Amino acid sequence: MADIPDSERAVHEYVARINAHDAGGTVALSTADHVLIDSLGSRLSGGTRLEQGWRGYSTLFPELKEVVDRLTKARR
Repeated sequence: MADIPDSERAVHEYVARINAHDAGGTVALSTADHVLIDSLGSRLSGGTRLEQGWRGYSTLFPELKEVVDRLTKARR
């Protein structure tokens, strides 16, 4: 992974934390203004609420696995 850009590495690490059901690790890799929007449209923000949300996802969906098929660079 030495030739992978830092931004791509960050995405893969974030997804790895989700797949490990590591709520604290997922939140630690989130930005301060991160907002988690669930399938019902509920919005969670702030470290404590985000961590609770990710823990809840892990409980509700224990088989949840995120897969990154490909990454593209956003145009500005």
